[in-house]
Amino acid sequence: MARIIPQEVINELQDKVSIVDVVSPYVDIQKKGKNYFGHCPFHEDNTPSFSVNDEKQIYHCFSCGRGGNIYQFLMDMEGYSFTQAVEKVAELSGQNVGFDFSAINQKQEDRYYNDHQERLIDLHESLTELYHYLLTTTKLGHDAMDYLQGRGLAKETIEDYQIGLAPNDGNIASQHLFNKGFVQEELLDSGVFTGANDDLRDRFRGRIIFPLRDRRGKVVAFSGRKLPGANDDQAKYLNSPETELFNKSQFLFNLDIAQNESRRAKELVLYEGFMDVISAANIGLKNGVASMGTSLTQDQAHIIGRYSKRLLLAYDGDKAGLEAMKRALDNMQTWSSRLDIDLLLFPNQLDPDEFIQTYGADAYREFVSKQRVSPIHFYRFYYRQHYSLNDDQGKLNYIQAMAKIISQTDTEVEQAIYIKELAEDTGLSQEVLTRQIKQVRQTEKKQRRNDSSDYAPIGQAAEGPIRSVQKDYSRLELSEMALFYHLLYSEETAIILQEEAPGFHFETPLMQSLYLLWQNYCQETASRDTSGFLASLTGQAARNQLVEIMAMNLPAELGEGELDDLVFNISTQSQLQAQMAAIDDQLSEAKLRDDLAQINDLHRKKIEILKQLKHTKR
Repeated sequence: MARIIPQEVINELQDKVSIVDVVSPYVDIQKKGKNYFGHCPFHEDNTPSFSVNDEKQIYHCFSCGRGGNIYQFLMDMEGYSFTQAVEKVAELSGQNVGFDFSAINQKQEDRYYNDHQERLIDLHESLTELYHYLLTTTKLGHDAMDYLQGRGLAKETIEDYQIGLAPNDGNIASQHLFNKGFVQEELLDSGVFTGANDDLRDRFRGRIIFPLRDRRGKVVAFSGRKLPGANDDQAKYLNSPETELFNKSQFLFNLDIAQNESRRAKELVLYEGFMDVISAANIGLKNGVASMGTSLTQDQAHIIGRYSKRLLLAYDGDKAGLEAMKRALDNMQTWSSRLDIDLLLFPNQLDPDEFIQTYGADAYREFVSKQRVSPIHFYRFYYRQHYSLNDDQGKLNYIQAMAKIISQTDTEVEQAIYIKELAEDTGLSQEVLTRQIKQVRQTEKKQRRNDSSDYAPIGQAAEGPIRSVQKDYSRLELSEMALFYHLLYSEETAIILQEEAPGFHFETPLMQSLYLLWQNYCQETASRDTSGFLASLTGQAARNQLVEIMAMNLPAELGEGELDDLVFNISTQSQLQAQMAAIDDQLSEAKLRDDLAQINDLHRKKIEILKQLKHTKR
């Protein structure tokens, strides 16, 4: 996609806008030495392992491995296409690049899916039409329509969400698709059908069908609800299995609608199940999403954080719902600095859909407006259900749990309010509780310091509280990364390598691929711009590897003999590893023959090779 916009424009924009200025609104970063550090926004990060280098215009998390340039950061955070990210940076720079971004973005959107995925989407869309037709216009759908309308769903809502009915005859849907030109492999890949050959059966047969759409509005899966009176042994809800189109841990029901509605409402509502979303939409509240009845994942929390600065958690009011809400709230802690979070505690163990059916639309709107609680008040309610305040041990457990929560608040005023409430709950003085919370804060601060080891990125002195849990690289990989670093930043090194080792190649496939891409980039652009090279890469693995190499803090120029050492290490390590692999194969064969003499001989050879590997220069 980068080739649609001239590379020089991409590079020029990147030079005009600091990556620090782009990252700062999303991540609280502090300068430590040459780099800026903060908590990674892409995973639950207890120590600041997220690094931003303003000079090199890159970011890199030394814990989860995510990294890239200014454009990749916006793509990761906001879900932008590459062209949308360039457009955003152009907007930040104040420079008119003279492109019709809307036309380019549409072209990219049209090719978001590969050919096979587009076929599967067409298959799902065709089934959606069939199911909806059977529900709304045939006798087969009468009972299901009566059930849906009995739950208060308007015909407009049924139409908007294209709700349907899968027939009891499990072959009708497959025959419909065969008549449309789809083949058996596509039906099986969709996840909708089971069986083989001439006996493909619809896994949703006899169920009310709810199409599941991705954020672009494409049907990628289904959820089926059994009809009242159906076999009690059946699960109430049945979802499509994970497929090339559908990843449950990254899916949010109704995001295609809610992403725009939440901007108007200035809030996104997270429900536990999709029927709650539909029920709320039925009364005009369309800014809700659901995590398909599963615990909220970090990926889903990340997606939510992209689309709204305010989040309302509206889970079921029963015990399971409270537990799910706590897990969701815990998972949202990574985003707590970006999100204002409120929660609803539904009475009488009702879920949102049941509340609407019981009390009506007006009562629900009023409840949503006036009965919100803050995260700390939710935790207060939650822990009071778990610990008895009538005995000393229960009271102590309650204080310890709440002290940990209160210690994380931002201001002394907030702490004072919550400490007063905690004193009312427990009968202890505010002074005692204040000391306890101060002690908890100090303990956690000390723990964070202990967790923040002196480990630093490869080849880099520690400049901040980083805890590196990076990959344990082999000596071969370390040598290749160091050599590639020098090839990136020293043209002289590249020239010498070509002259002295014209047939040189990297042994690991990813590094060799990067090497060829870098050579091609230099030839095509007549430049050695590393930021531009990073922007040109489309593969996530290649980008992450390049960013990790760029983050190394090595001198650009090699000392005398260092290039020879690196090339020697790479060649020798590769040969020794090949010998080791051959010995392992021979050992397997010798063990099958129970040849003790050869086994002992091979073990001796293996030990010698291990010694050589250990003493190869680094």
